[in-house]
Amino acid sequence: MPPRTSYELTAGGEALQRVIDAIAAWSLEHLRPPAAAWGEAASS
Repeated sequence: MPPRTSYELTAGGEALQRVIDAIAAWSLEHLRPPAAAWGEAASS
């Protein structure tokens, strides 16, 4: 049986997660889903 391991984010990693979450929220508000872009390109 392999030894148990545990991983935790550092304070810097936790701070970066907040930035990534903010970018994700922005993208949901301002960018179209890829499927819509492909559908428009195919019908043009």
